[in-house]
Formats: sequence, C-alpha cells, structure tokens
Amino acid sequence: MSSTAPAARLPADSEATEQIADRLAEELAVPPRLDDRLPGWWPQSLAHGGVGIALLHIERAASGRASWSTAQLWLRFATSSELSIGANAGLYFGAPAVEFMVHAAAPHLHGLAEHTLPALQEATDRVIGHRLEAARHRLNLRRRPALAEFDVIRGLAGLSAILLCRDDPATGPLDQVLAHLVAVTEPLSEEPDLLPGWWSDLAPDGSLSVAFTGGHANTGMAHGIAGVLAVLAVALQRGFAATGQATAIARILAWLDRWQQQGSASPWWPYWITRPMLHTSGPIERRPQRPSWCYGTLGVARAQQLAAIALGDPRRRAHAEGAAAAALSDPHQLRLINDSSLCHGYAGVVHIAGLMAADSPTPHTLASTVAPLLEPLTRHLTNQQDPGWMEGKAGIALALHALAVCPHTGWDRALLIA
Repeated sequence: MSSTAPAARLPADSEATEQIADRLAEELAVPPRLDDRLPGWWPQSLAHGGVGIALLHIERAASGRASWSTAQLWLRFATSSELSIGANAGLYFGAPAVEFMVHAAAPHLHGLAEHTLPALQEATDRVIGHRLEAARHRLNLRRRPALAEFDVIRGLAGLSAILLCRDDPATGPLDQVLAHLVAVTEPLSEEPDLLPGWWSDLAPDGSLSVAFTGGHANTGMAHGIAGVLAVLAVALQRGFAATGQATAIARILAWLDRWQQQGSASPWWPYWITRPMLHTSGPIERRPQRPSWCYGTLGVARAQQLAAIALGDPRRRAHAEGAAAAALSDPHQLRLINDSSLCHGYAGVVHIAGLMAADSPTPHTLASTVAPLLEPLTRHLTNQQDPGWMEGKAGIALALHALAVCPHTGWDRALLIA
C-alpha cells in the first residue's frame, strides 16, 4: 500500500504542474495577521485554515522544493491560539489537527517532536476518550449514531488516522477506537430491514429532515462508511486489528456490493441509501453521480482497493481499480466535476488515481487517466479563491506537487486514502 509512493508521475508535464504548484504556494507564503478580521478558529483548521496551508509548505520543504522558513512561519501561526479539544475537535480541527501537522513536520525539524508532541497527544487522547464514552453510551441505549460519531471529518475514523501516524500507535487508544468502529458495522436490532449499524436517523447534514424520514446509510468517504472501511483496512494492513476487524471489513464490502449500480460506462455507488430505497427493485439512480473523494466512485473505489490489499483479495482489487478507471474515462461523470479541489474536484480524483495506480499490479490503465484530467484541473483554477486545503489552493498545490515528487510527509493520510 503506497503512503509515500508517487502518484501517476508525468515526466513530460511534471515541471509544468510543479510550476503551477509553486505559484499557488507563493500566493500562500505569508500567514495573515491575527486580528479581529480573522475568525478565531482559522489557524487550527486543517480543512479551511492555517493547519492545512502549513501542510503544503511542510511538504514542499521536506521534498526540497522550498526552504523551511515559510513552513516554520505557518507552523507558528497554526499554534498561535489556544487549541480546541471540544466537541468540534477532530482530524480537521483543533488539537488533533495540529498533532497531525506536527507528525508531518517532526521527522524533518530537530526537536519539534520532543517539545510539542507529548502535550498534543495527551490533548488528542482526551478528545478520543470523550468521543468513545459518548459512543459507548449511545450503543448501550441501542440508539443509532450521528455521522459525526464515526466519520472522517469529525469522528473516530478521522481520529484513527492521527493515531496511526504515531511512532508506536499501539501505546495509545487505537485498539479501543478500532473496536468501536468494528461495533459500528454490527446491526443494532433484528428488525425486518436489518439496517446496518452505521444507519443514522439523521440527514447527511446531521439534521432531522423530511427528505430523510427514516434516516439513511451514508456511503461516502468524508461522512460515511467508506471512510470507516479505509481506516480499518489501513490499520489491518499495518498489523493493528481489533477482534472482528476482518469480519467488519467484509460486512461493509457486502453492503457496498449490494448497492453497487451498473451504469453503461462503469459500476458506481450512490451517495447514500434511504428507507424507500431499501424496497426499490432495480436501479435506484438513473446515472452515476460526481466521482469525487468525498462522495462518489473514486473515494469508494480507493477504500475497496485498500480493503482488498489488506484481505489479499485480487478479484476485488481488480474490480475497484476497474471502477475507478472507467469512471475517469466517462465524459458524463467528468462533466459533473466543476472545480479543482481535493474534496470534490479534480485534484482529489487525480491524486487518488495516482495512488491506486501505484498500488495496482497493472498500473498503466489508471495512470493513463491522469494526464487528460490536468487540463480541466488547471482551467478551473481561474475561479479558485479559497486558500484552504480541503476546497482550495493548498490542497490543489499538494496534488500537483505529488505528480512530480514522491510525497515526503504523508499529508494525504488525512483523506484516508494512504
């Protein structure tokens, strides 16, 4: 499994893409002033603020593309305010996000780990402890979860990614988190519909909605079960397994198999399954949706590829790789992508395609899909104003940089794709 393997590298175009990455990084070289105009949350946000931009400059410095001075400016900026360990803290915000950032920089900056990681790890472990306590209480009451309990963005799947970055993940609460994620895959009751344990009574945005009466099962990487699948697979591949972890992976895969749709160009998976869909015969959507990281075929396919590698399942591995390659060769699906971001745009699909190619025994098919995507990626940059990692320039620059240089910092582990 490639965590530091290159994405599909393009020797003829690598300098051109690196120059675009350079320009984006230069636009983000100087942190803003900390004053009343800047939201207090901004410095410690991986998704939309200082932590994410720091990751860009850390990666560029670690790979020799830039000096460490800019990265250190952003490291100081990201740690300039009191770090959150509240209900909003997770992989993408607060003390856990800052810990993830420090893990990226620590191998390259002498003394950083010793001076900062003990306190950050303690803070992250406190966040995880509170989340596990609430999750166990919910399970004891036989209630259905909110997506924020287990997802990548806000929940325990994302927090697992931080634990896996530590020098010795086994010394922290990783085993407890994995055990709970296994429990999330188990049905809560023997009701006729036999809903999966990750079925939520809420809408995807966490609200009660008449559009989601009876709740839904979320398929996506960002907020759904594909993110849980990915982290269980990565942990298993690295030798960290809770009781029943392989069975949990198989349970998720069976659900994805059940709801796989077969389009004219490729197989694909709906963003979510609702109560009415449970009783629908035949296709539940007419055409594939956007094939992005957050929701869509590329994220779900990468999670399945990781699971296949962990389980030693070459047939599923080939199926996942074929689904991704077909989606990225389908003009209809590509037209649904309307920005350049990591989250739901071209940068995300380009980077996933490269990682999947690097992990494939037949890499050419997936690697060949990357070059045609660079033109729409760069074209959409003209409308890109967001500076951030998840939906803006920092994440796009990292994906472009990875086309030319093997990643040195594991920045993409925050997407649960590596």
